[in-house]
Amino acid sequence: MTFIYRFVADRGYFRAALRHIDSQRPDHARQRLILTASLVGIGLFATAYIGSFFANPPWDKAIVVGLQFGVLFGLLPGFVRFLTQGTRVSQLRRAHSAFGRNVTVALNSTGLSDSEAPHKQMPWSSITHCTRFSDGILVFAEAGTHWLPDSALVDAQPSDVENFVQTHSRLEHAV
Repeated sequence: MTFIYRFVADRGYFRAALRHIDSQRPDHARQRLILTASLVGIGLFATAYIGSFFANPPWDKAIVVGLQFGVLFGLLPGFVRFLTQGTRVSQLRRAHSAFGRNVTVALNSTGLSDSEAPHKQMPWSSITHCTRFSDGILVFAEAGTHWLPDSALVDAQPSDVENFVQTHSRLEHAV
């Protein structure tokens, strides 16, 4: 049995792939916490900065402004990480030969093959595990990671692919 995926490897595809890959990283929860704290910190910074202009004694203003800069520069790295997501997609675009092209990926009993690299068949033995998301399957292999969105599946149901992958590899379900 062969399952065919056809998609355009565009910005949306790579953004979804990166989002799913990042969610599988061990430090994902910590990164989300840093991002949330950064956004809250920037909001507090803006509020305190505006409020500092209404403080009466000058030393109060100095303390508030000092705390604001401490919060801002302490939480800024998480916010910068959030902003650089687009940069990571741009870097992938330059590095990946398939960007902007129609790609066909075949998943069969021998493994995974990509129309962009037909000479590189990825056998099941090189696939370490797969993770099922609500909108596709992320395939982790020694040679790299492949995002297979359900919307790109041709003439098959996602549940059929899920059952097929379970027979050949370890399949995890994303929370």
